[in-house]
Amino acid sequence: MSERKIVEDVGIDYGTEQIKVGVHGNGKFDLVVIPNVAPVKFCGEPAFNVEDSIKFANDGIEKLKVEGWDFSSVMGVSFSVRQHELVLLDKNMEPIGPAISWQSGIATEEVKQLIEQKLHEVMGSLPEERFVPVKLMWLLKQDSSLKDNIHRVMTLDAYLAYILTGKEHLSRSEAQSNWLLDINGDLAEDVLKLMGLEPEWFPEVIDAGELVGAVNLDYSSPELRKLTTCLNGAGVYAGRGDNDSLAHGLCQVDFITINMSAGTSGTVVRLAEIIWKLLGKVGHFDYDRKILLLAILKKCGSWYSEFFRAHCNGHSHRYIDSLTANPRNKFKILYLRDGESYPEGFNKLTLTNKFRSIEASIALELLLLLKTILLEVDESSAPAIERVGIIGGISASKFFTSILYGGLNLILPNAVLVKGSAPGKFSEHSAALGALITAMAEGEGWDKLVELMKKYCTTEELEFASEYSDLANDFMSEKLSA
Repeated sequence: MSERKIVEDVGIDYGTEQIKVGVHGNGKFDLVVIPNVAPVKFCGEPAFNVEDSIKFANDGIEKLKVEGWDFSSVMGVSFSVRQHELVLLDKNMEPIGPAISWQSGIATEEVKQLIEQKLHEVMGSLPEERFVPVKLMWLLKQDSSLKDNIHRVMTLDAYLAYILTGKEHLSRSEAQSNWLLDINGDLAEDVLKLMGLEPEWFPEVIDAGELVGAVNLDYSSPELRKLTTCLNGAGVYAGRGDNDSLAHGLCQVDFITINMSAGTSGTVVRLAEIIWKLLGKVGHFDYDRKILLLAILKKCGSWYSEFFRAHCNGHSHRYIDSLTANPRNKFKILYLRDGESYPEGFNKLTLTNKFRSIEASIALELLLLLKTILLEVDESSAPAIERVGIIGGISASKFFTSILYGGLNLILPNAVLVKGSAPGKFSEHSAALGALITAMAEGEGWDKLVELMKKYCTTEELEFASEYSDLANDFMSEKLSA
């Protein structure tokens, strides 16, 4: 008789194209993927219906139930969400139209105005078009009547927690990355007033991972009734922005490690102390009262997947990997800069060297991001990097990891390269794992998070083909030294 699969914790990652619902119970993990719906528009800008978020969660839970998971004893729930999404609620706590998504970059004039007012000197960082209060400034100019109807302004994770628990909050993870907190980490009430916004619109800010409340039954809609019945009584823990959550899923726990993900998009993350001198050229996010530094390669695994479909000639990934890793196959590599066009001579390459070229090009792009992350920190402020982790689909290729290691030696000759390992299906979905780990920590704070990250986000030493070192040097040295 098979062991019952009882869900103890749920982590949901709301991505742009997919929603991932992950579960943990009895030491086992599982994850399902739900496709997102096409975006809508609000005042002409990319938006989404927040009510759909409830249905997505239900759809994922139903798929997991079909696979034998029992949701009768759920203890914790948390979320990873797309950052910078603007949810407006009226006095009845109902959404005022669709929520404007992170993809909106319309508020360029508002950014110029805020910089001219030198408000970034109070906030500690420059405003950006996608930030929640900046987009809200723009929105109120389009429809001034909204101001009389707004009762609360929330991010997606705060809204989800509210409809489950009836408790209002803003997660520090989302508030800090949306230009809502001043340089001291408090709600920037004076700046919000200067922006024409009402500070009382914004709920209390609490730390990510802190208990918001317990799920209560809610019969206001069929979908909400279904979800709250399934999760009734579970603790809901303040969620995180997707970048913050991704770093938790990559086991970013110290100041001597840089982690890289070669997933659909490529990411490079590093931790910094608040007191360190930083250049301000990469993304800065709250990370359990530390700073997460992040640089993104928009197309990474997706770039490789498109290339694979176009050039694999019907062969499997395993076969291609065996070709690229075989040193007896003559080496010739070209730099494929943007994935949209190919350099002269590409069509004359063998199948092996076409795939070596794409893998080496992606490795180079990730290393250029790593170099940017290194330059972000004043060397006198921080300890030396000793370890670089890599996770994601392309890291299964021996050639990719070997040439990545060869390039890494040009930048950090004393650092080791290790491969990250996540439970089950989570190796490709680090943000979902981060959300699940947040739920599993049950509000116990940083030490508990570190314990869980180290337990479930393990690393292993990689075997490298030494003959690729000279190849990496020839291919990458000029570009990495620029």
